[in-house]
Amino acid sequence: MQVDSNLNENPGNRLKRVLDSIELIESNIDLLVLPEHWICGAFNQYSSISLPVKLYEDFVVEAKDIAIRKNFHILGGSGLVVDSLGKSRNAAFLISPTGDFLLSYFKIHPFSHELGNISGGDGIQTFRIGGVQVSTLICYDLRFPEIFRQPENYGSEIYIVVAAWPRPRVETWNHLLRSRAIENQAFIVGVNGTGIQDSAELGGNSMVIGPSGEVLASLGNREGSIEIELNLELVHTHRNSFTYLDDARLLTRLGSRTRNCEF
Repeated sequence: MQVDSNLNENPGNRLKRVLDSIELIESNIDLLVLPEHWICGAFNQYSSISLPVKLYEDFVVEAKDIAIRKNFHILGGSGLVVDSLGKSRNAAFLISPTGDFLLSYFKIHPFSHELGNISGGDGIQTFRIGGVQVSTLICYDLRFPEIFRQPENYGSEIYIVVAAWPRPRVETWNHLLRSRAIENQAFIVGVNGTGIQDSAELGGNSMVIGPSGEVLASLGNREGSIEIELNLELVHTHRNSFTYLDDARLLTRLGSRTRNCEF
């Protein structure tokens, strides 16, 4: 679901509007995904982080109830949280149809101008739906291909990237999503925001990419949603035909080697 996070709209009204929109979705889906910082905007400025933190907490409470009633998973995009050490984190939560938290992923690569004084996470999070391994990443993480091939992520069949990617760099977003899909022979689901925020206009262009880099579905720059069924046989067939995931000699898998050379 691509959400408009325009600065001129009250964040509390946006929260209600999005929750109402989720209520209208039929219950025949497995997973609903929202963008990064969609409630308060990634680039908006607040005198205190208490409002963004409270609104995301409110959303998570409501989303748990919706997930149970609608019987689907909700990946709530991301929002601002404060951990037990008092550090601000950009966090994405996955809620199951039973209302349980299946993961909480803290953005590993904070962006210097995003909302809040963010501390980076230090762990990769994956989950399984119907036997399919899914990895979750947030926005700026997309620029670092090595994170997609860390041992915990390696071989995932679906990578989900929630983002607040600015419009001036939207072509980069398009290219990076396709590159990560080709490199990892996987589906890439990129969910971006839209709207004009304090210091940036978001680029939209949420899309689903197939394992060969083909665009299977996409949105423009307006609020909206994509509903798509992913055929995992495309991934399996592609990986059986081209075995470069098996052939890759990654240092994270082989162990680091150093060699002293004298000339």
